[in-house]
Amino acid sequence: MTETNEFLPADSKAEAVARLYAIAGVPPEPLGPGSTEKKSVLVSLARRFDLLADVRATKPVVGGQIAHALGAEWTPGSWSRGSTITLHGLNVLLEAATHEASRRCLLSAVEEAFAERLDIPGFAPARGKLEAVNRISALTHSGAEDLGPGSKERKSVLTNLVVGLGLDLDTSLNKVDLGAAIAHRFGVAWGDNAWSTGQTITLVGLNNVLAGAERLLGALGRPLADTFSSPFDEAHALLAVLDDAITARWDGRACVEEMRAAEYRNWRQTEWAGWYFEYVGVAALINAFGGGPRRVLHTSFDYALRSTWDLKAHSTGKERGAILNDLDAIEAGLGEGNGLGFIVLTGDPDYSDGLEFDAWHRGLRGAGPAHERSRALKSGFGPVRLDAFHLPDASALDLARSQGAYAVMQQGRQPDGAARKPKLKINFAAAMRPHGSLVASRDLAGR
Repeated sequence: MTETNEFLPADSKAEAVARLYAIAGVPPEPLGPGSTEKKSVLVSLARRFDLLADVRATKPVVGGQIAHALGAEWTPGSWSRGSTITLHGLNVLLEAATHEASRRCLLSAVEEAFAERLDIPGFAPARGKLEAVNRISALTHSGAEDLGPGSKERKSVLTNLVVGLGLDLDTSLNKVDLGAAIAHRFGVAWGDNAWSTGQTITLVGLNNVLAGAERLLGALGRPLADTFSSPFDEAHALLAVLDDAITARWDGRACVEEMRAAEYRNWRQTEWAGWYFEYVGVAALINAFGGGPRRVLHTSFDYALRSTWDLKAHSTGKERGAILNDLDAIEAGLGEGNGLGFIVLTGDPDYSDGLEFDAWHRGLRGAGPAHERSRALKSGFGPVRLDAFHLPDASALDLARSQGAYAVMQQGRQPDGAARKPKLKINFAAAMRPHGSLVASRDLAGR
């Protein structure tokens, strides 16, 4: 993937703090009540760059100290009442930190601790369990791993590692003992902090196993973008993360209020379910693997790690197709290497409260009253399925178009009469045929 120095601001506070935690190299934390950022994101950022900041001060003061230390302007619009940092303020810090991180070559506090304790130079520890289990699994192409109830790692991540590496170990051992046996075989530490009660392996323990496995396979220090060697492996891991982030049913009012509180720029959109999928999905992916949004030509794509991906939502009962991004941006992205894909969330729409929801939504966004041409909006959405489609290059798109899986859709003109750029449209049934562009699926029903 071609690298770019262009900074893309976060679209919401959830995305902004996810990217800041990733830069700080520490485990991420979600937004607090009322979509308020936690002070830990500022403290972690100051420690990441060894900046002089009074961490006992209020968040606006600490944010200003960090901004000034990084040469950024901290204006009154950077915070609001209640010592809350605004999306603008978080983006000020994010842009300054992004440039500073690219200028320096530093280890985070977490990385320094692991380097000192494990004596494995070059190891980049996972910031969370979901990242850890998927990086371990990717080493032996064992498939995506998710977490069980209570965010507990599954024994399969260790069993698959033993089998995949051909280790002569007894996989019937309980999970903690098997982790200890693997760590011993790899010559890495396994202390009391590697496990806890209830047969749970801690993040420290998972990182010990990961470090030893990466050292054995010569994978130390490789970028997270290279964790997955194929679109198949990457897509399955991304869907596991999204599955973990998606709740059983979305209430329209609650989702819109959450996006509004987080200053998400698209909270006013009437097709709120698609934007809510992007809102929760992008932050979850960044929290799991780093990465982030990227721009191709003048089009922003939601997430890029190994490949570039865009997130879409689709309602059951509608046409079995969906409009994707501008064709010229897709073609340009396919020419840059590592391909381009689309992750589609299909769900059951609920229109039972559609007219009342429309009136509520209009009032919230300051729109005029409904009229005879107004339509009921979906007031709820029940996620059913995740599908990932991937195109490796331009020739793959040409072939898929010839097979009817994708088509070019001409758009109507702008209100001022200017022409709109054509977009690409996907035909799900054709794209799901054998040897099509579908690379991963995940059933969300019955949760």
